[in-house]
Amino acid sequence: MKTWHYAVAGLIGLLALVALAAACHDSGESYILLHGTPVDPTCSFVANQVVVRFKDERPTALALTMMSEHGAERIKVGLSGAWLLKVDPDERDDLIEALSRDPGVEYASLNHLGSAPERRPCDSLTSVPTSQKRD
Repeated sequence: MKTWHYAVAGLIGLLALVALAAACHDSGESYILLHGTPVDPTCSFVANQVVVRFKDERPTALALTMMSEHGAERIKVGLSGAWLLKVDPDERDDLIEALSRDPGVEYASLNHLGSAPERRPCDSLTSVPTSQKRD
């Protein structure tokens, strides 16, 4: 009896994924909204954001020009000094490529969504190497 319930639940889940994919396809958009934020269909990165870190902690004139040409706006500066930029998803990859060519840019990348890895009960325990000799 339980096997039948699992099969039905799996089928319902599959139908929900197909409906979501169809909705994204029908709308012509290459991203989905997650809590009001556009993300790629795999929920790996924010579709309209770029993270850029400058080597001297401030943008070069070239970087400012490229950001302006691609319509990017600074949202905030993080604790690491990296800038979070808002940009049209259609301009995002071109902006990352252009900024990456600037020698004053340490890195330019997608704003990846993080996820906490699955935690197991023993993960917090410290292992003791067995190869250490005792006196």
